[in-house]
Amino acid sequence: MEENTDLLATLFTSQRIPPFLKSVRSLPRFIFRTFALEELHSSYALLPLKEPSLPIPDERKTMGTTTRLLHNWFDQVWNQGRYEAIDQLMHPNSRFHGLGPEPLSRDDFKAFHQAFNGAFSDVQITVERCTEEGESVAAWCSCTLTHRATGKPCHFSGAVMGEIRDGKLGDGWNSFDFLGLLTQLGVVGEGVMGEALGVG
Repeated sequence: MEENTDLLATLFTSQRIPPFLKSVRSLPRFIFRTFALEELHSSYALLPLKEPSLPIPDERKTMGTTTRLLHNWFDQVWNQGRYEAIDQLMHPNSRFHGLGPEPLSRDDFKAFHQAFNGAFSDVQITVERCTEEGESVAAWCSCTLTHRATGKPCHFSGAVMGEIRDGKLGDGWNSFDFLGLLTQLGVVGEGVMGEALGVG
């Protein structure tokens, strides 16, 4: 627990490169451990949940059901920061991949959501392109946000794939540029990828 807390503190409150990152071999492990949340439940009190109906904006009424669900997910859960919308839109047996070393259950994702919003403000995720096929959906997204500890604005992008289960988001796969985010925060150097590959 202590090591995880130190890693989160390094990312969320520091502009310095941690000493152990001087070895670039530690970078992948650092990235995944930074966003690991298996021990965060005791640190964040879960809010009481409500089940209001979610309004559908006019521009989404012509979208396919699967595409509209994904747009609602990013708008409600992230852009509006509605913690209670997680239960409304995410299936209870879902697993989200790519946000930590292990797939996140719905409760794990709630902890991730609270930790992320505690570290960053003004989170805005835009679905730039989206395609659906049956009960599957894939999208390319861009994200802007502000690091609370430093006031530094950041941006990154990524891709998501998801499956729909009983009208909610089922299993999902995330591939976001967290390395780019860490670089903008000064946690890792700009040339770390080239160094890891032995080029540049």
